[in-house]
Amino acid sequence: SGYATVGELVTVPLSFDGAELVVNVACGGHGTLQAELQDASGTPLPCFALERSVATWVTSLNETMRWSPADGAACSLAAAGQRAGGVRVRFVLEDCRLHAFSFAG
Repeated sequence: SGYATVGELVTVPLSFDGAELVVNVACGGHGTLQAELQDASGTPLPCFALERSVATWVTSLNETMRWSPADGAACSLAAAGQRAGGVRVRFVLEDCRLHAFSFAG
């Protein structure tokens, strides 16, 4: 069809232990997946904002999501998971399927 299919998924606020966000994803080498962490009200966490998300375009059962380093900020996914009120995960997909995600490490 020539048109990209773009979609978003936002979780309810979650609390988690783990230092990595791991996804089961199928992008087939042409689509992309990015992830953002938000506070419970939907405001992006500076270290984990969408513009810092390194897009993945693979098909993998066990792909670790990454973010570019924040300027001098100490960024810890494990610490983010223990925020009062929880953390929402926003996934942005383009021609890609997200089958599952988990926190590991």
